[in-house]
Amino acid sequence: MPFTKGNIPWNKGLTYSVKKNVSGNLNPNWRGGKSITPEGYVYIRDGKGYRILEHRHVMEQHLGRLLEKNEVVHHIDGDKTNNNINNLFVCTMSAHRTIENHLAELYKKEHFNSDESRREFVKLYANLGTDNRAAHGKLTGLTTS
Repeated sequence: MPFTKGNIPWNKGLTYSVKKNVSGNLNPNWRGGKSITPEGYVYIRDGKGYRILEHRHVMEQHLGRLLEKNEVVHHIDGDKTNNNINNLFVCTMSAHRTIENHLAELYKKEHFNSDESRREFVKLYANLGTDNRAAHGKLTGLTTS
């Protein structure tokens, strides 16, 4: 039925509000501000609204500085969602690649198949730090000068 002059609309005088741009924990789709990538890494939002990797953020807060481009944060226990500072350490990209290759070789050779032997291995590599030469020497068995 077309609107004719003099008719009063059915919603005249009714008030309603449409919630626009509801963000953060007020949004019904809020999931705590964290998301997990298909690779298993946890993303969080920084204060500016950018998505950042949680393990890198935790390490930067611990160190009190931004990580350099050649620094990688390694998860000691291999669980990418365990971003406790005691489970993280910083190393260079090349040292990290060597660690991961060495872990892969140990898995292939089945040198350790118990949780205890993995913990011992992790303790050894957790103390490598960012000194690439020392890390490479400890991993390969070569001494550094």
